[in-house]
Amino acid sequence: MATFPSHSDIKALADDLHKLVDNLESTKHGELIYSALQAIAQISQTNAERLDWKILAGSLQDMRQAIAMYLSGVEKMYTVGAWLVHRAVRDRQAK
Repeated sequence: MATFPSHSDIKALADDLHKLVDNLESTKHGELIYSALQAIAQISQTNAERLDWKILAGSLQDMRQAIAMYLSGVEKMYTVGAWLVHRAVRDRQAK
């Protein structure tokens, strides 16, 4: 089971979010970032179950890893290659 973030981790996140929101109008793709943050805020006001949050958090982490890989210079990947990378990350907690 995951441990709750420390107070300093939460403060660092709050600082990052404040900077992001303060600069949203001049941030590349700011309208899409706004939309994503707004969706998370709206979901937080519902009765979403823990599993819903685990799925959302896991999906965002998967996207973060995929984007990092894409930005690392991988130009093309076929389905089998994508599955092998996904499986390696999942099974080995690869970064």
